[in-house]
Order: sequence, then structure tokens, then C-alpha cells
Amino acid sequence: MAAPPPTLYSQCQGSYATDEINNRKYLPVDSMRKLLKKGNVGSELKRKKKIPLRVSKCAGQVEGKLSKLFLTLVLLDKALDIRGLLKAGFTDKDLPLIKVDDTTLRSSSEKEKLFKKPRDWTEQIIDGFIEKQWMMIAPVFTNNGEHREFDTNVCLPFDNLDEKGHSNTSIVFKADIHKAQQIGFENDAPNLSVALKEFRLGNYFEDERENLERIRGLSNNKHITKSFGSFSQGNRKFMIFPWADGGDLENFWQEKDTDHRSPALLVWSLEQMLGLAEALQALHHNIGEKINLRHGDLKPGNILHFLAGDGRGVLKIADFGISKIHNVNTFERMDHPTHTRATSPSYEAPEAVSKEKRARSRKYDIWSLGCIYLEFAIWLIHDWKTIQDFNEERKPKAYTDTFAHFYHDSNGQVEVHPKVNEKIESLKGSPQCGENSPLRDLLDLIDAHLLRVEVDDRLDAEGLRNRLAAIVKKAKPE
Repeated sequence: MAAPPPTLYSQCQGSYATDEINNRKYLPVDSMRKLLKKGNVGSELKRKKKIPLRVSKCAGQVEGKLSKLFLTLVLLDKALDIRGLLKAGFTDKDLPLIKVDDTTLRSSSEKEKLFKKPRDWTEQIIDGFIEKQWMMIAPVFTNNGEHREFDTNVCLPFDNLDEKGHSNTSIVFKADIHKAQQIGFENDAPNLSVALKEFRLGNYFEDERENLERIRGLSNNKHITKSFGSFSQGNRKFMIFPWADGGDLENFWQEKDTDHRSPALLVWSLEQMLGLAEALQALHHNIGEKINLRHGDLKPGNILHFLAGDGRGVLKIADFGISKIHNVNTFERMDHPTHTRATSPSYEAPEAVSKEKRARSRKYDIWSLGCIYLEFAIWLIHDWKTIQDFNEERKPKAYTDTFAHFYHDSNGQVEVHPKVNEKIESLKGSPQCGENSPLRDLLDLIDAHLLRVEVDDRLDAEGLRNRLAAIVKKAKPE
């Protein structure tokens, strides 16, 4: 004798996904579709019904608009009571239902829409419905950058949660968004891997969210990392970013350290430097006529490497947590200078420690980019170890636990660190840096126009972009 087909309840038990943020189960959208495929609702109602019922009409209505309500009732062994919800005009849009008292539930969207419990419903069933309904309404995420606020009972469709790093202000996880709970990501993989950033302090979250909302309009710049969106749940606050499968720029230097320094690698590297300069130009000048933005924390760890196809991928500026955006009028009030201590002192500009009452300009970022470009040049000419050695050479001899600045305080006078000057001259003497070579031009650019203590002596982002474009053109084969 053939075994009876599995009940809808047992099929539900094998269809759950896990919200790894909150450690609870939910039914994804695709699982619900499979569970309620044609005939399943009618079969469940016929199985439960002992008196004649217009099953086909009821089943059709359930499949169309009450699937989540119906599955919630299935978990409580109360599938037939879908008739009462139908009669009261309820649909899935009314979820989550709210408990009015021990006998009544109401719609969360229409307060006057009430459902009186059937006679055989106990208080436990009412409470069970309130609990189980959350398994049916996990959110679907889009990449439109919106902020959403979720009830603490909402199941979040993130799994494979893996902490990748943390700081005093945030924790970063690699996570997957369930394939059925995402729209618009153009992702062919079973699940979408993202960087999920949880903030420890609310003010840091609000600052970064404001910054990212401003730069989202720069959609045509491929060298800026943009947020997919953000959400809060209770006191917890998160942002969702694309996952950089190549890590950051330091990871790239380490992992590709043994690669042959071919002309193609040189061209790609210079093109990425140009792209970063174009991104900075967009951030500095393209957000709004009366808006001034600086990143404020440019460093290799905030330049992410996204792999693409068979190529070397693309580098993108990330982490706008301490970026400052303000009106030009505010910026120009010198009696209220803007001071934002960068979180990465090795790459900070000399004005970060200046006692002068001067507003910090966008050219702060130009110094930081000059530091990064110099390290990139060291890697192209030598290797990762030479970058590390250069870092140690710049540290004050009297201290071991300190930062390796690119500037130096000499008897109260700030100047470019002597080791920086020595390194640039040493690099210029290498075989790859002959007169009129692209690498020689890059080093001259860094030396004469980027790593300048006087802010006014530095190029702005547009000028940097133009100089790099000429170097890239020279590096490309005819």
C-alpha cells in the first residue's frame, strides 16, 4: 500500500531558511510558492474538511492573496479557519496581525479590520498565530539604497554570516542574502554575498548614511563603492554593501606580489590610480554646487578590490564613515574650522596636527592619495616587503608602537618625511624609471604636486585626474 502524501505541515518543516542574525527560521518566498503550487491548498482543505465545501473557489482566493495567512494557519493545524479571514476581508497585506485582546486580532494597516477568533481557538493558538506569522514575512531587499526599519520580530534573510573585521565603531560580516529575498541585484549565484556592516554607535551610522545618500547620485562612477541600503532593528543598525571578493588594496599587493610586473600590469595599475582620482573629483565637485565633501580617511584598507570576469578587476573607494559634507558657506567661516580626526594617522595630511585655525580642505584627500600612489609605485618597482620596510623606516626610533607618517616634525617645522624623499629618489634610479617613462612621471607627480606640506601647493582632484590621464596615455601601447 502506497504511503500517503506528506502533509503541508511536514512540507513546511523541510522548507525553512535560517535568519543567522537573530537565529530563527522563516519561509522564503520561493519556498512558499512551491508549498502552495496548484492543488496543494485544495488538497489541504479537503483533508481537513468533513462536510461539503466549495474548495476550488476558496483555494483560488488563498493562492492569490492569502498564502502567508494560510501557511500560518497550517502551522497551527487550523487551515480551515482561512474561511473566517476571507470573510473578514483579510489578505497578506494586513500582516503582521496585531493582538487586540484574547479574542481579537486586527490588521496592522487597517485598524478597523478585525478578526474574531473561532470558538475552538484558545489563548495559546492566538499567541501561536502572533508568533508564527513572522516566519512568513521576511523582507525582500533591493539595491535602491533605501533605509528600512524592522520590527524586532522580523526574520532577516541573511545566512552564512562570517565576521571579517571590527573596529571601535563597527563590525563587518560577509553574509549571503537568500536568492528569493532580493530584487534588482543581477546576481546569477544561488545567493548574493554582501558586506554587512553593523554599527556599535548610532551617530556613526547616521553620519555614514547621510554621506552615502549624497554620493548615491554618482551612479556613473565605477570607482566609488555605493551602499545597497541600510536597516535598523531595535537598537541594531546595519548597512549593506557589495562584497569585495578581492579584498582591499593591501590584500591585492600581497596576493599578487609574485606576479610579473608586465606592461599590462603597469597600465592596469595606472588606470586604477586614474579611476581613483576621477572618483575623488566626483566626490569633491559633482555632488552639488554648494556642497563640499572630502573623504578624510583614504588608505589602502579603504580601497576595495572587486574582481570582474577574467581581468584584474577594479579598485573602488569605500568607507565614508568620517567623510564630511557641509555647505560651502559653513566651510568658508574660518572662525568655525572643520576638524575631523582621521582614523588612519599614517595616511593623514600634515594639517591634521596643525594648531592653526584653518578649515580642512578637500586637498587633505590629495595628500592621502599621494601616500597610496607612492606605495603603489614601490610595489610595482619592488614588492610588498619593500612597502613594509618603508613603513618601518618612517617610524620614530624612540617608539615602536606608533604611526609611520609621511611627514615629519623638525623642531616645530612640519616637512615631508626625509625617508619619503629618500625613497622617491631611490625609485627614480631604478631601471623601470628612466627619463620620460610613465613610472618616472608618476613619481614626479607625487613629489611635486601631491606630497606637499603647503595645502595650496597640492593639485586639486581635477588637476590630478588630468595629469594621470596623460601618464596612462603614455603607458598604453600605440
